[in-house]
Amino acid sequence: MADSVGKRLMIEEREEATVDDVENCDEKKEPEEQDGDRKVHGGDGRTPQIGMVFKSYEEVVNFYKRYALRVGFGVAVKKSSFTTRGLCRRLVLVCTRGGKGLANKCYQSRPTAKTNCPSTIVAKLWGDGLLHLMEVNLEHNHAVSPSAARFLKCYKRMSTGMAKDLVVRASRHENLTLDEKEFISYVEGGRLKLGRADDKALRQFFAQMQAKNPNFFYLMDLDVEGHLRNVFWADAKSRAAYRYFNDVIAFDTSYVKDKYKTPLALFIGVNHHGQSVLLGCGLLSEETIENYIWLLKTWLICMQGGSPSAVITNECKTIQGVNEVFSRARQRICLWHVMKETREKLRGYAAYSTIIKDLEKLVFDSFTVDTFEEEWKKTDQ
Repeated sequence: MADSVGKRLMIEEREEATVDDVENCDEKKEPEEQDGDRKVHGGDGRTPQIGMVFKSYEEVVNFYKRYALRVGFGVAVKKSSFTTRGLCRRLVLVCTRGGKGLANKCYQSRPTAKTNCPSTIVAKLWGDGLLHLMEVNLEHNHAVSPSAARFLKCYKRMSTGMAKDLVVRASRHENLTLDEKEFISYVEGGRLKLGRADDKALRQFFAQMQAKNPNFFYLMDLDVEGHLRNVFWADAKSRAAYRYFNDVIAFDTSYVKDKYKTPLALFIGVNHHGQSVLLGCGLLSEETIENYIWLLKTWLICMQGGSPSAVITNECKTIQGVNEVFSRARQRICLWHVMKETREKLRGYAAYSTIIKDLEKLVFDSFTVDTFEEEWKKTDQ
C-alpha cells in the first residue's frame, strides 16, 4: 500500500527543508554509534534510548509503538518535517495523553484525557542518512495499562504489511519476539467469532437482500487481514419505521451473548400501540468502546443522521459510546436491568420476598418523581 504507517498517524506540523540543510547538519556521531546498531551501550534494544539509530520514519514509529504497546500507552506524532527528497528530517513522538485537556471531572475520567504527559522521543536526521534519537523522556504522569492499550486507536493503524508479515510468520510456527506475539494476539482477538462457512453465508445473504430491496442497508467492519470484525444491518421496514418512531430508542446488547460468545446489539423503538419495533441489528467481535462507537455511528448513517431524543441502555461500556455519539440525547438506564441487579443483590436477605414485592410496587406504580419520593419515605417509617 502506498500509505505508510506514519502518514496514517495524525501529523500536526509538516515542514520542508532543502538537501543542503541535511547534508550540512552540525551534529557529530558518537563513537559507540558508528556501527549503526540500534542497541547502544547499556540498552536492551527494546527501550528507547539516546543514541539509537533508525533507517526511516516508519522504522522509528513502529519501534516506539511496539514499546508503547508493551508498556501500556498510546502514541501520536506531535511534529514531523521532511526534506524535498521525502526523507524525514525531524520527528517528535509523544504519548497520546500529552497536551492540555479540559479541567472538568467528566473529561478527566476518560481513559484518553489529556494530562500534559511529558513522555517524548525526538529523532533527527544526520549526515549519514539515518535518524538518531536525540531526546528521550519515558516518564508518564498518569497510569499506564498494557492490557488496555491494545484497544487504543493508534494500534488499529499499524501498517497492513507489518500485520500480514507477522500473521504469516506465526502460521509457519516461526519464532516471534514477545512484542510480535502480543500484536498477533491483538489482531486475532478483534475478529468476529464465525466459521469460514458462516462468514461467507453472511456476506452472500446481505448481498441477496440488498439485490431484492435497495433500501436494505448493511455495513461490514474488516480488520487489516480482511476478516470480519463487526457488522450492522437494517431492512427497509426498520428504516421506514424510524421516521415515525424516532423519539426514544433502546440499545440492547444482552441477547445471545452468553450462549454464542458473540454480542448481538439491537436497536429497538416503540410504536403508537406500545409494541416493540426493530430498528437495526449488529454483531460485535468484542465489547469495546471503539466497537460500540462504530456501531452507533453506522446506525446513524443508516437512519440518515437523525439522532433520537432519548436512549435507553444497560449499564456497561455501551454508555460511554452512547455519550460520544448521541451527545444531545437523554440517556437512561434500562429499568429491567436495574431491577434484575437489585433482585440479585437483595437475594441473601431473609425478608427478600417482602422487600422485592414492596419495591416493585413502589417502582412500577409511581408515575411521578414526587409520588415515588413520598412512597419511599413511608417505607422508612
